[in-house]
Amino acid sequence: MKKIFLHNSLTLFIILIFSIFASFLFSSLQDPITNLANLFNLGKYSEAEDLAIKLLVDYPENKQIYYYLTQSLYKLGKLQKCVDYTKEALGIFPNDLQFLKLLGRVYNDLGQFQQAMINLEKALLLNPSDAWNYYYLSKSYVGLGLYYKAIVSSNAAIFLGVDQYYPYYYLAFSLNKIGEKNKALEVLQIGMKKFNSSKLNELFQEINNNK
Repeated sequence: MKKIFLHNSLTLFIILIFSIFASFLFSSLQDPITNLANLFNLGKYSEAEDLAIKLLVDYPENKQIYYYLTQSLYKLGKLQKCVDYTKEALGIFPNDLQFLKLLGRVYNDLGQFQQAMINLEKALLLNPSDAWNYYYLSKSYVGLGLYYKAIVSSNAAIFLGVDQYYPYYYLAFSLNKIGEKNKALEVLQIGMKKFNSSKLNELFQEINNNK
Protein backbone atom coordinates (compact mmCIF):
# COMPACT_ATOMS: atom_id res chain seq x y z
CA MET A 1 0.00 0.00 0.00
CA LYS A 2 2.85 2.31 0.91
CA LYS A 3 4.61 1.48 -2.39
CA ILE A 4 1.45 2.30 -4.38
CA PHE A 5 1.14 5.63 -2.55
CA LEU A 6 4.77 6.50 -3.26
CA HIS A 7 4.36 5.48 -6.91
CA ASN A 8 1.25 7.64 -7.34
CA SER A 9 2.95 10.57 -5.61
CA LEU A 10 5.94 10.30 -7.92
CA THR A 11 3.65 10.17 -10.96
CA LEU A 12 1.78 13.27 -9.82
CA PHE A 13 5.05 15.06 -9.15
CA ILE A 14 6.32 14.27 -12.67
CA ILE A 15 3.04 15.47 -14.20
CA LEU A 16 3.23 18.69 -12.19
CA ILE A 17 6.82 19.36 -13.27
CA PHE A 18 5.94 18.63 -16.90
CA SER A 19 2.92 20.97 -16.83
CA ILE A 20 5.02 23.79 -15.32
CA PHE A 21 7.71 23.27 -17.97
CA ALA A 22 5.11 23.15 -20.78
CA SER A 23 3.49 26.34 -19.52
CA PHE A 24 6.87 28.10 -19.40
CA LEU A 25 7.75 26.83 -22.87
CA PHE A 26 4.41 28.01 -24.29
CA SER A 27 4.78 31.49 -22.81
CA SER A 28 8.34 31.80 -24.12
CA LEU A 29 7.23 30.79 -27.60
CA GLN A 30 4.44 33.37 -27.91
CA ASP A 31 2.97 33.65 -31.39
CA PRO A 32 5.23 36.09 -33.31
CA ILE A 33 2.27 37.44 -35.26
CA THR A 34 0.58 38.31 -31.97
CA ASN A 35 3.76 40.18 -31.03
CA LEU A 36 3.55 42.01 -34.34
CA ALA A 37 -0.09 42.94 -33.76
CA ASN A 38 0.75 44.19 -30.27
CA LEU A 39 3.54 46.42 -31.57
CA PHE A 40 1.23 47.90 -34.19
CA ASN A 41 -1.62 48.46 -31.74
CA LEU A 42 0.79 50.21 -29.36
CA GLY A 43 1.82 52.58 -32.13
CA LYS A 44 5.34 51.16 -32.35
CA TYR A 45 5.31 51.23 -36.13
CA SER A 46 9.08 51.17 -36.73
CA GLU A 47 9.44 48.07 -34.57
CA ALA A 48 6.42 46.52 -36.27
CA GLU A 49 7.97 47.21 -39.67
CA ASP A 50 11.27 45.55 -38.70
CA LEU A 51 9.57 42.49 -37.19
CA ALA A 52 7.19 42.06 -40.13
CA ILE A 53 10.00 42.11 -42.68
CA LYS A 54 11.84 39.44 -40.67
CA LEU A 55 8.68 37.33 -40.34
CA LEU A 56 8.08 37.37 -44.09
CA VAL A 57 11.23 35.28 -44.50
CA ASP A 58 9.61 32.42 -42.58
CA TYR A 59 5.97 33.20 -43.47
CA PRO A 60 6.17 34.60 -47.02
CA GLU A 61 2.44 34.32 -47.79
CA ASN A 62 0.89 35.41 -44.51
CA LYS A 63 -1.79 38.06 -45.06
CA GLN A 64 -1.69 39.34 -41.48
CA ILE A 65 2.02 40.08 -41.70
CA TYR A 66 1.50 42.01 -44.93
CA TYR A 67 -1.39 43.89 -43.35
CA TYR A 68 0.61 45.07 -40.33
CA LEU A 69 3.67 45.80 -42.47
CA THR A 70 1.85 47.91 -45.06
CA GLN A 71 -0.22 49.73 -42.45
CA SER A 72 2.91 50.46 -40.40
CA LEU A 73 4.69 51.82 -43.46
CA TYR A 74 1.70 54.05 -44.20
CA LYS A 75 1.64 55.34 -40.62
CA LEU A 76 5.37 56.06 -40.85
CA GLY A 77 4.91 58.01 -44.09
CA LYS A 78 7.10 55.60 -46.05
CA LEU A 79 4.73 55.82 -48.98
CA GLN A 80 6.82 54.36 -51.81
CA LYS A 81 7.89 51.43 -49.65
CA CYS A 82 4.24 50.97 -48.71
CA VAL A 83 3.32 50.87 -52.41
CA ASP A 84 5.98 48.23 -53.08
CA TYR A 85 4.85 45.89 -50.30
CA THR A 86 1.15 46.45 -50.96
CA LYS A 87 1.63 45.54 -54.63
CA GLU A 88 3.60 42.50 -53.48
CA ALA A 89 0.69 41.52 -51.23
CA LEU A 90 -1.79 41.94 -54.10
CA GLY A 91 0.40 39.63 -56.19
CA ILE A 92 -0.29 36.93 -53.60
CA PHE A 93 -3.85 37.98 -52.66
CA PRO A 94 -5.32 39.46 -55.86
CA ASN A 95 -8.44 41.60 -55.50
CA ASP A 96 -8.05 41.83 -51.74
CA LEU A 97 -10.25 44.72 -50.59
CA GLN A 98 -8.04 46.09 -47.81
CA PHE A 99 -4.88 46.11 -49.94
CA LEU A 100 -6.65 47.71 -52.92
CA LYS A 101 -8.02 50.47 -50.68
CA LEU A 102 -4.65 51.08 -49.05
CA LEU A 103 -2.90 51.25 -52.41
CA GLY A 104 -5.49 53.76 -53.60
CA ARG A 105 -4.98 55.91 -50.49
CA VAL A 106 -1.20 55.87 -50.87
CA TYR A 107 -1.40 56.81 -54.55
CA ASN A 108 -3.72 59.67 -53.59
CA ASP A 109 -1.16 60.91 -51.07
CA LEU A 110 1.57 60.65 -53.71
CA GLY A 111 -0.55 62.69 -56.13
CA GLN A 112 -0.80 59.75 -58.53
CA PHE A 113 -4.55 60.09 -58.90
CA GLN A 114 -4.97 57.90 -61.99
CA GLN A 115 -3.41 54.92 -60.23
CA ALA A 116 -5.41 55.72 -57.10
CA MET A 117 -8.66 55.75 -59.08
CA ILE A 118 -7.91 52.40 -60.76
CA ASN A 119 -7.35 50.61 -57.46
CA LEU A 120 -10.20 52.29 -55.60
CA GLU A 121 -12.69 51.54 -58.37
CA LYS A 122 -11.63 47.88 -58.21
CA ALA A 123 -12.24 47.97 -54.46
CA LEU A 124 -15.64 49.56 -55.01
CA LEU A 125 -16.68 46.67 -57.26
CA LEU A 126 -15.88 44.29 -54.42
CA ASN A 127 -17.83 46.32 -51.86
CA PRO A 128 -20.21 48.91 -53.36
CA SER A 129 -21.39 50.05 -49.90
CA ASP A 130 -17.97 51.03 -48.53
CA ALA A 131 -18.49 54.63 -47.43
CA TRP A 132 -14.82 55.50 -46.97
CA ASN A 133 -13.91 54.13 -50.36
CA TYR A 134 -16.28 56.67 -51.93
CA TYR A 135 -14.50 59.42 -50.04
CA TYR A 136 -11.06 58.23 -51.20
CA LEU A 137 -12.41 58.09 -54.76
CA SER A 138 -13.78 61.63 -54.53
CA LYS A 139 -10.25 62.79 -53.71
CA SER A 140 -8.92 60.96 -56.79
CA TYR A 141 -11.63 62.40 -59.02
CA VAL A 142 -10.96 65.95 -57.82
CA GLY A 143 -7.24 65.43 -58.47
CA LEU A 144 -8.08 64.35 -62.03
CA GLY A 145 -10.58 67.16 -62.59
CA LEU A 146 -13.50 64.69 -62.83
CA TYR A 147 -15.82 66.91 -60.84
CA TYR A 148 -19.14 65.30 -61.73
CA LYS A 149 -17.81 61.93 -60.59
CA ALA A 150 -16.43 63.58 -57.46
CA ILE A 151 -19.89 64.98 -56.69
CA VAL A 152 -21.49 61.55 -56.99
CA SER A 153 -18.78 59.91 -54.91
CA SER A 154 -18.79 62.56 -52.17
CA ASN A 155 -22.57 62.39 -51.90
CA ALA A 156 -22.35 58.61 -51.55
CA ALA A 157 -19.72 58.93 -48.80
CA ILE A 158 -21.97 61.32 -46.85
CA PHE A 159 -25.09 59.22 -47.40
CA LEU A 160 -23.33 56.02 -46.31
CA GLY A 161 -22.06 57.58 -43.10
CA VAL A 162 -18.57 59.10 -43.35
CA ASP A 163 -18.92 61.31 -40.28
CA GLN A 164 -16.03 63.65 -41.08
CA TYR A 165 -15.70 66.95 -42.89
CA TYR A 166 -13.73 65.56 -45.85
CA PRO A 167 -16.56 64.57 -48.23
CA TYR A 168 -18.32 67.90 -47.59
CA TYR A 169 -15.13 69.67 -48.63
CA TYR A 170 -14.72 67.74 -51.89
CA LEU A 171 -18.44 67.95 -52.66
CA ALA A 172 -18.47 71.75 -52.25
CA PHE A 173 -15.16 72.13 -54.09
CA SER A 174 -16.51 70.13 -57.06
CA LEU A 175 -19.86 71.94 -57.13
CA ASN A 176 -18.02 75.24 -57.25
CA LYS A 177 -15.85 73.99 -60.10
CA ILE A 178 -18.91 73.25 -62.27
CA GLY A 179 -20.42 76.64 -61.54
CA GLU A 180 -22.82 75.63 -58.76
CA LYS A 181 -21.53 78.16 -56.22
CA ASN A 182 -24.76 78.54 -54.26
CA LYS A 183 -25.07 74.78 -53.83
CA ALA A 184 -21.42 74.64 -52.80
CA LEU A 185 -22.04 77.26 -50.12
CA GLU A 186 -25.10 75.35 -48.86
CA VAL A 187 -23.05 72.17 -48.54
CA LEU A 188 -20.34 74.05 -46.64
CA GLN A 189 -22.87 75.59 -44.28
CA ILE A 190 -24.25 72.14 -43.48
CA GLY A 191 -20.73 70.82 -42.98
CA MET A 192 -19.68 73.71 -40.73
CA LYS A 193 -22.68 73.12 -38.48
CA LYS A 194 -21.59 69.51 -38.00
CA PHE A 195 -17.81 69.90 -37.85
CA ASN A 196 -15.43 72.49 -36.46
CA SER A 197 -13.19 72.56 -39.53
CA SER A 198 -10.99 75.44 -40.63
CA LYS A 199 -10.78 73.82 -44.09
CA LEU A 200 -14.53 74.15 -44.63
CA ASN A 201 -14.52 77.72 -43.35
CA GLU A 202 -11.62 78.70 -45.60
CA LEU A 203 -13.32 77.21 -48.66
CA PHE A 204 -16.58 78.94 -47.74
CA GLN A 205 -14.83 82.31 -47.50
CA GLU A 206 -13.01 81.75 -50.77
CA ILE A 207 -16.16 80.83 -52.70
CA ASN A 208 -18.30 83.48 -51.04
CA ASN A 209 -15.81 86.24 -51.77
CA ASN A 210 -15.67 85.26 -55.44
CA LYS A 211 -19.43 85.43 -56.00
